Amino acid sequence: MEECIFMGADYIQEPALKNLVIELDKTSKVKLYHQLYQFFVSKINSNEIPLGTKLPSIRILADKYKISRNTITKAYSELEKDGYIFSLAKSGYFVRNPDEKIPEEISADENNSPEKEEDNEIPTVDSLLRNSSSKMPVRQKNRNLF
Repeated sequence: MEECIFMGADYIQEPALKNLVIELDKTSKVKLYHQLYQFFVSKINSNEIPLGTKLPSIRILADKYKISRNTITKAYSELEKDGYIFSLAKSGYFVRNPDEKIPEEISADENNSPEKEEDNEIPTVDSLLRNSSSKMPVRQKNRNLF
């Protein structure tokens, strides 16, 4: 039996997501997370869910439609891995243009900037000790400590 899930205006804030219907067949051999993944891929590719749109939270989808949070998390993870969406901590999941960098990628690029490369040349304590031990004079044992 095919179950239709309506993403109605009562809890979805994004105008692009109002009136979208997620069709999940709980009797299908295709796993629910993959059905959800395919739904979002098809809607993103057809631009029914435009770039920059915030997707419903995992909790909202899980609670509203009695789907496991793990199922939704797996679908979102696959979408993120394949470049359809990105997540921002404490903000949610957003549809992305695969050719654009997301904020995390931008900050990662900044951390690899030439100014930061000089940090790789800073010696470690171990390397200083190894290099200086060969140059230090051998310490004589003093048997008369007291």
